[in-house]
Amino acid sequence: MEYPVFIILLLLHFITCGNSKEDSLSMKGMTTTDNPTICPDESDIKPCTCIVDITNSLILDCSKVADEDELTQVFKSYFPQPNFKTFLMRENKKVKHLTSNIFGDVSFKVISMQKGGLKHVSYHTFNNSFETLEYLDLSSNHLADIPWFGLHNYTSLNGLHLASNNITSVPSFYCKTLSEIYLGNNSLTGLQTDVFQHLKHLEHFEMDLAGLTDIVQGTFADMSHLFSIHLFYNDLTHVPEGTFATSSKKLQYIYLSYNKITTVEPDAFPALPLLEVWLRDNQLVDVEEVVWRPLLEAGGFLRVKGNPLLCGCDVAWLVRNQTLMSMVDDAACENSDSSLYSLDPEDYKDC
Repeated sequence: MEYPVFIILLLLHFITCGNSKEDSLSMKGMTTTDNPTICPDESDIKPCTCIVDITNSLILDCSKVADEDELTQVFKSYFPQPNFKTFLMRENKKVKHLTSNIFGDVSFKVISMQKGGLKHVSYHTFNNSFETLEYLDLSSNHLADIPWFGLHNYTSLNGLHLASNNITSVPSFYCKTLSEIYLGNNSLTGLQTDVFQHLKHLEHFEMDLAGLTDIVQGTFADMSHLFSIHLFYNDLTHVPEGTFATSSKKLQYIYLSYNKITTVEPDAFPALPLLEVWLRDNQLVDVEEVVWRPLLEAGGFLRVKGNPLLCGCDVAWLVRNQTLMSMVDDAACENSDSSLYSLDPEDYKDC
C-alpha cells in the first residue's frame, strides 16, 4: 500500500521530535552545569558550582572558595531550592572555621569536607540540616574536637566520619540513629566505658591507627545491632575477659590485626556463629583451647597468620579435630617449616 507523501513526512516529524525530547531529558539528568529552574544563579555562588545529578538531586561543590568569608557570601545568595542532597568541599586548606549558620537556610543530606584545613566546627554550623543530614564526613582535617553534645539534634544521621584528625578524646554522647562511626588515625589512647553506651543502633565501629592501648570491658555491651569492629594497627597487648561482650547477635567481624597482642583471656570474645576474629600479625605464641574452643564450636572463625606460634601441646585439641582446625587459617609455626594444617596428630598423642 502506498502512503501519501504528507503522511510520511508527518510521521517522520513526530519520530524526530520525540527522540529529541528524550535525548534532551537524558542529557539534562546528567548535566554538571547549573539548572536555572532549581539552582542559584551561577554568578551569585561562584566559585561554587551547582550540579543536578541523574536523579534530579542537587549537589553543591564549594571546593574552590578562598576562605570563610567567601563561603558565607555564597549562602547569602538566593537559593530557589534550598534542600540539597550533597555539599562538597575537598582539599580546601583555607577554610578553617565553620561558624554558626554559615550555610544560611540551605539543608543537606550528605556533607563531605575531606582533606582540608578545618580546625573548628560550631554547635550550630549545620542548623538547617538537623532533620535531613544522613552522612557527615569531616575526615582528614585538623579537628581536635567537634560539638559532640550537639549530635543528638540530628534525627537522621547514619554515618559520622572523623578519621585522620587531631582528636584525643571522645566524651559520652547521644545520637539515636547513628549506625557508623569512623575515628581511625586519631590520637586516642583509650576509651571510657560509657562513651558509646547511648549508640544503641551502631553497626560499624572503626578506630584503626588510633594508638589504643586498652579497651575497657563493657564498651560494646549495649550495641545490639553491632556488625563489625575495626581496630587494626593499634597498640593493644592484652585482651581481657569480656572485652568484646555485646548484646548483638549480628556481630560478624572483629579486626585486631597488626596490634601487639600477646595474651587473650577466656570469654574475651562472644561465641557467635559466623563471627570472624582477625588477630593476624600480633605476638601470640599459642592457641589455647579454653580461649578459642567456644568460638569455633559456635561456628566462628579465627585468623592468626603472622603470629610466632610455637605449635606445642596448646594446639593438640585442634590437630585432633579437623573440623575445628578448618575454622582456623593455616598459620605457620615459628622456627619450623610446618604450619597448623600440616601437623600430624600422632606427634601430639602424649599431650
